[in-house]
Amino acid sequence: MKPIKKNSKKTAPKKKHSILSTNLELKFLFIATIAHIASRVIIYIFSKNINPFVSIAETLIPVLLLWFSFRFRHLKILRYPTWIFISYCFTQFVITLINTAFRDYISTNIYISIISVVFFALFFAVVLFVPNMILKKPLIDRDKIGFKGLPTWTDIALALIGFVFYILLSAILSKIFELFPFFDAVQKQETVYDPNFLFTTIDRLIALITIAVIPPIVEEIVFRGWLYLKLRQNIKKFSILISIIITSILFGFIHGQWNVGVGVFAMSVISCLIRELTGTIYGSILLHMIANFVAFYLVFILQI
Repeated sequence: MKPIKKNSKKTAPKKKHSILSTNLELKFLFIATIAHIASRVIIYIFSKNINPFVSIAETLIPVLLLWFSFRFRHLKILRYPTWIFISYCFTQFVITLINTAFRDYISTNIYISIISVVFFALFFAVVLFVPNMILKKPLIDRDKIGFKGLPTWTDIALALIGFVFYILLSAILSKIFELFPFFDAVQKQETVYDPNFLFTTIDRLIALITIAVIPPIVEEIVFRGWLYLKLRQNIKKFSILISIIITSILFGFIHGQWNVGVGVFAMSVISCLIRELTGTIYGSILLHMIANFVAFYLVFILQI
């Protein structure tokens, strides 16, 4: 009788639920945790009108979500929106320190313009570059983030059509939210510039660039370029729908006011669909620019 041959193949080890496996990941989590907690504590000290319970929630919940997203494989998708929120909070913290140091210039148009550029540049850098530097991963490819080739007539057409659908969706959502007592559809939007102090054409042109050009480019790269891509890559079922909802809720949340948040949520939904249709973010950038330009015209020119 021939001896029974033993299976020479090694049994693959069972995968653990934890994917927190490297010192680099621990380093990243500790840096993110310390930076976020420190920034929120200092923001709370400097700001007198922040509810302490809200401040505690904004401090602890993102940190816990970030740790859980690295600890448990099925929560991996949470790390991307959580990291954007932490990056946004850290950027606010840095800007608060700068404003404190230069409080004598804080109301001048030139200072507001410079600090706006600094804010978006820092936010962009923290979101896209800091994790790659700490985790020693290659930077994301420009094609994957949505910069394939050059803008086309299709991108322009979709941006214009998308603007119409954005207005319709925003109006529908606003009507629905008017059923809730906390929602004020006509609440005046808070702006970094005072419309009464944009005296010259140069003042208005600079304000237009810092409102209708720079934010759309940065925010579309971060949200429709990076975040939407990461969610689409890591969500298996109903990937498009869930990715659009998560991206749009976060985008609306960081804009603060309820009426503004509902509007930009609607714009984000349309922008994600354009991103999905074209594979680029040119159309969503153009849509965002159109929306911000219209808002600029209404607030700073017509002063409605």
